[in-house]
Amino acid sequence: MNYYGDLYDINFFSGEFYQATIYDASVTIESPGSPIWKTWQSPNINEDVAKQLWQDFKERKGYHLRSKLLNGRISNADRLLLVLILCEDAYRNRDPNAFFLLNRILYTSNIQGLQLKSIKLHCAWFALSRLLISNNKNPLNSIVDHCLNYFDSDTLQHTKYTRENIKVETPVRKEWARQGISFDNRKSVESFYAQTYSYILELTAANHQIETLFNYTVIIDLIKRLGVKQIFDYGAGIGTFNILANWYGIEGTYADLPSETMNYARQRFSDLRIRIPMLELDPREYELPQDIDCVICTEVLEHIYEPEKLTKAIYESLRPKGLLIISESFDYIDDFCTHLPKHKGKGGKKFLEFLRQMGFVQLNVSYNIHPSVHMKA
Repeated sequence: MNYYGDLYDINFFSGEFYQATIYDASVTIESPGSPIWKTWQSPNINEDVAKQLWQDFKERKGYHLRSKLLNGRISNADRLLLVLILCEDAYRNRDPNAFFLLNRILYTSNIQGLQLKSIKLHCAWFALSRLLISNNKNPLNSIVDHCLNYFDSDTLQHTKYTRENIKVETPVRKEWARQGISFDNRKSVESFYAQTYSYILELTAANHQIETLFNYTVIIDLIKRLGVKQIFDYGAGIGTFNILANWYGIEGTYADLPSETMNYARQRFSDLRIRIPMLELDPREYELPQDIDCVICTEVLEHIYEPEKLTKAIYESLRPKGLLIISESFDYIDDFCTHLPKHKGKGGKKFLEFLRQMGFVQLNVSYNIHPSVHMKA
């Protein structure tokens, strides 16, 4: 199974197409926009009728006209499938009137999967607005443009990147293969992380998927309710979680290897006019400040040579009852080229048991999210 197989990806950050199914109706979309539909399958209406309903909705203005159209003589499955992909389109194009009408229909459908997608879209809508540097009708394009403009302004970067380069995993895999990096040469791996620009592209895609923004929102809501005032984000990447936490009044420290990725995070903070302390990490010394209230460490352990040492260092850095927000993907070796193969088999329940034996207590979270939440006993 592909690591991102179940994730909700509306902007094609991790694949070439998007598929949605409701009961006996399904659609496969090849490109965001008009859209370019690869397939529409339903026993009730054909593809031409579905596309016409799509277009009619987009052309009609006003709550009542749109509501009447969606309550026309089509099956409930066809109706809800159209509502879902129209809602995604309204999310992507920042159309609040259409988005909130459609999102309400999804939530009141009494179909559990659609209700959850409604909640995820709703959370991502507001999270995305906190990350925008400039007003743009298409906020995802705005974020992508900021990333590409950063490369254009860097005189040391001669490669011309395009929107197609901003994908989950793809740019990293290409650069890794081009340089012929081997895990047997730890120094070359560490040099790759310090010098590559590919993780800026990869993390711009991964951080702004609806699923990721939903996870961030749930975590921020939880730590606020638990009274967390400061966080320490270990392996903070391009700083997305720091930015969101800062907006909600949670101070934090950004910590990562000195790298081009860190430089881009610094530029984001500057452009958003927020001040976030930044700490350069040593790839071979797992040292953290002491008496930390909450450590964030997501999708980091599978990249380092001694994940057990880092986890122990995090435990020792936390104050009593301190929180650890952590995720790993040790076992997804085939999907991600930079995950150390020697760690395969350490993930999932085995890792949770490792945390329990170390002295962490896992906390229940209102949704089934990745990462998990733990408290130092």
